[in-house]
Amino acid sequence: MFETYFSDILNPEHELLRAASLIDWDGLQEALGVYYSPLGRQGKAIRLMVGIHLLKHRYNCSDEQAVETLHENSYRQSFCGFNSFQRGQILDSTTLVEFRNRIGTEGMRQIEAFFLKTWSDMGLVKTRRVAVDTTSQPENIAYPTDADLLHRIREKITGQVQRVRQEVALLKPFRTYSRSSKKQLLKIKKFYRKAPDLFSSRTGCRCHQERQALSGL
Repeated sequence: MFETYFSDILNPEHELLRAASLIDWDGLQEALGVYYSPLGRQGKAIRLMVGIHLLKHRYNCSDEQAVETLHENSYRQSFCGFNSFQRGQILDSTTLVEFRNRIGTEGMRQIEAFFLKTWSDMGLVKTRRVAVDTTSQPENIAYPTDADLLHRIREKITGQVQRVRQEVALLKPFRTYSRSSKKQLLKIKKFYRKAPDLFSSRTGCRCHQERQALSGL
């Protein structure tokens, strides 16, 4: 009774709501319905899965980032078929992988062909072919040679030491070098901004310099 609907609060001229109105979601449901079985646990809605993949490529983000922003953004939830804001867990990033494995390469081609035909009939696209960008999406990965990762490792180690000291009630002072490590990290980042080519062409040198800068802490 007291639920607020997106149609009452969101701007209908927003690009995502305008784009959603141009997509034949019912036709897309029929095209991809063959990949779903009536037996077993019901899968995620096709509009949700196709919609989040469109958002993923529109904003050039990874599966994890697409799912995270879906839980936070009302316009993206509305684009994916929800009528009101969803406060719970909608889906996990692994669900996107399962969906791609479910429909396979042929299913992705059907989605492309469906959008091309629909928008061609509406006069929005005047071509018979679409150039597909196969650029890989960025992942939130921290490599062992990353100075930020080394800095976080140092913080976790000092945190563990401090917890042990509290449990055994040690009175001897313990220096964490927190301020010094932050200064060293900033120096590394400033040096990288001044000479990015040196870092990209000499990965081993980069790793060695980072370790030298943080080893004294």
